[in-house]
Amino acid sequence: MKENEYLVERNVIKHDNLKIDQSELNSFIRQKPNRKILKIVPFNLWLYFQIDQKKMIYFREKRDLKYDRINEKRIEKNRIKNEKRKRKGKPLKFPKLKSKDKLTLRESILDAGEAPVILDSSITRITDSQLKKFVFSRGYFDSNVRDSLVFNKRRKTVQEFYFISKSEPYYIKNINYKIEDPLMEYFIFNDTMESVIKRNSIYNEDLMQKERERISERQLNNGYFLFAPEYIYFEVDTNLSGKEINLTIGLKKFIDPMIKNTDTVIYKSHPRFYIENVFVVPEFVPDFNGKINDIYCKDTTFYNDIKILHNESLKIKKKDLLRDVTVSPGQLYQQNLSENTFKGLSSLNVFRNVFIQYVPNLTFPDRLDCYILCQPKVKQALSFQTEGTNTSGNLGIAGSLVFQNKNMFKGAEQLELKLKGSIAAQRQFNADQTADEIKDVQSTFNTIEFGPELNLFVPRPLFPFTLFYYKKDAFEKRYFSQPKTIFHLSTNFQRRQEFSRTIYNLSYGFKFSNSKGLFNYEILPIETYMVKAQLYGNFRNDLFALNDFFLLNSFIDHITTLSRISVGYNNQRIKNKKLLMYLKMNLSSSGNILRGAYSLANQPKDSLGRYQISNIPFSQFVKIEGDYRFYLKIRKLGQVVWRIAGGFGKPLDNLSVLPYEQSFFGGGPNGVRAWRARTLGPGGFDQSLSSTRFDKIGNIQLESNFEYRFHLFKSFYGAWFVDAGNIWTSYTDPQKPNGKFQSSEFYKEIAIGSGFGLRYDFSFFILRFDLAVRVRDPQYAENDRWMFDKQPIRKTTILNFGIGYPF
Repeated sequence: MKENEYLVERNVIKHDNLKIDQSELNSFIRQKPNRKILKIVPFNLWLYFQIDQKKMIYFREKRDLKYDRINEKRIEKNRIKNEKRKRKGKPLKFPKLKSKDKLTLRESILDAGEAPVILDSSITRITDSQLKKFVFSRGYFDSNVRDSLVFNKRRKTVQEFYFISKSEPYYIKNINYKIEDPLMEYFIFNDTMESVIKRNSIYNEDLMQKERERISERQLNNGYFLFAPEYIYFEVDTNLSGKEINLTIGLKKFIDPMIKNTDTVIYKSHPRFYIENVFVVPEFVPDFNGKINDIYCKDTTFYNDIKILHNESLKIKKKDLLRDVTVSPGQLYQQNLSENTFKGLSSLNVFRNVFIQYVPNLTFPDRLDCYILCQPKVKQALSFQTEGTNTSGNLGIAGSLVFQNKNMFKGAEQLELKLKGSIAAQRQFNADQTADEIKDVQSTFNTIEFGPELNLFVPRPLFPFTLFYYKKDAFEKRYFSQPKTIFHLSTNFQRRQEFSRTIYNLSYGFKFSNSKGLFNYEILPIETYMVKAQLYGNFRNDLFALNDFFLLNSFIDHITTLSRISVGYNNQRIKNKKLLMYLKMNLSSSGNILRGAYSLANQPKDSLGRYQISNIPFSQFVKIEGDYRFYLKIRKLGQVVWRIAGGFGKPLDNLSVLPYEQSFFGGGPNGVRAWRARTLGPGGFDQSLSSTRFDKIGNIQLESNFEYRFHLFKSFYGAWFVDAGNIWTSYTDPQKPNGKFQSSEFYKEIAIGSGFGLRYDFSFFILRFDLAVRVRDPQYAENDRWMFDKQPIRKTTILNFGIGYPF
């Protein structure tokens, strides 16, 4: 830095109890210090200074000269080839040239860094002015702002202080209205209870803008197609005693845009519009440039007063195409009906684009014609997907052949047929392995999985869910949005040296959301899966020797019938919301109705008192799960995320344990990341006390995660995280001492892990790496569970790889 330059180190805004959020004030500071990771490490500034800019310019020029030579050769070579193509009557081609717009390596690093923020006194004065305007807009009309700079000549840094003088805010004493349009006056007066501006509240221009937008939105749903927020204005009267004002909300009259070539402006009442015609175009329109005049279709099909324009035969049945079209002839224009129509048609997943446009009707001046253009997707698609897998440390390769039909029965039904297969190197189940040997991944692929999967998504309720549609107009509008019936059928065959196992799965369910999309519901009345297993060699004896009912249950024949209800809440779609929340609750029941039916029918039991289907006992349990998360935005690209989750499963009479696939486990890339999946718990169980190995599974789970996410540079993001949790059993197991949940002890058995994550945002998915270490391990004695003085950190460090955020 130069002699008279100082690096901005700190910004501080001080005031005397202004009723304004500090973060709002900070947003007006124009010169903020360079970003620091955890407010300590100025990584972006350090990165910026790693580049010698003279060398950067030199190598940039050198590279550009090289590209010029390459491009000249390519142009000449392409010219010779084009002459030959021209003689043969073939189309000409253009050469692929090297782009000099692409950044060099040094430029990329410099661009990812952050230039030092050097004090500019003119910008400081701009901040003073903007802060004063802002506090004025919040009702502090008498406040002034002054700044003070504190220099550190030795370190060449400066701290900026902004002082907002003390003043009392102005309050709104009365709210008056000035509306010359009688009908509009009626609508606005009847809606004053919903106003965001209240009497005796502090003057706030942000709320006035929100009120302007709220009134405008309400009128757009009252038929006022041409209404805009600019028609609303405010008058403020400060000529009162004390710190009080009178606020007048006014409405400008409508200026008729159809009257042209006159010197007189014509004002009149705001016009209301009704829908005259609704046109739906469910096919591709060539040369369409966003103008209705571009549309020409030779055929018209009528259905419920709606006109379907088309050139080819309809690909989707009329009733299924128009089910989500809520705009109809004779209706008053309502903007929210257009939004619902757009959401409904888009959710069918058969249209690439949905475009809705209103145009004035040529016959009636107070009528509109609605055009709904739906450009279809390709109906059928075949794709092949491959991926590397890492499941609990077991490496493998997986692939799937996927066929999709997006309109199977001409009702926008989505048919998906998958043929999946994988091979993996998995650790052996031999009982005589030591704990260290178990952690080693086998060098050969010894596990094969293969099986087909069929999914059918129907965009409407099927029986018995159609019973909810008896009061369709009232009930569906409020609670039903984007209903979808789902059928699933799959078979999965697994084979390795010790066993082969086939899992059959069948399910039928229904999903929908409320009209605002905040609440999502899923009802799964039927899900059945059957496991048939064949054991080889001494594996059967090894399993019984382990005496682990959970693991044993996954390798004996059993049937599980399941019913589930899920309710979710998610407000992440709401724009400009600082605090976002997610909540999901699941309630599952299995085998209860079936066992009751068998009991009433006096069916025989086996020697263990279990009812069976085809000589296979079925599971019986109830299970509840919950998952709550909140997301708090910090600055522009930072975020604090907190999650708490838990569940409890109660096995009942017909099978004394939860099925393996319905049990809880700890660890893994989306849980307590310092432990691999199924290696944590249960409770304070110490694996070293047992000579046998088994997956650690329980029927009780508690878990909490905290993560601070921040932007590093470009598409790279970082995260500091802390995970805590464990699993337990609700019964005493002699093979797993200290594994039972006890209300007076469980909090002492919480495992804690922490670490750092690196993420790369590809825009359509997130690539994630999380490095975690154990901080507190419940497998040790109660007073010796902190890991600071245990084995070296490298031995307890886990690297997790994942796609997407963990929560």
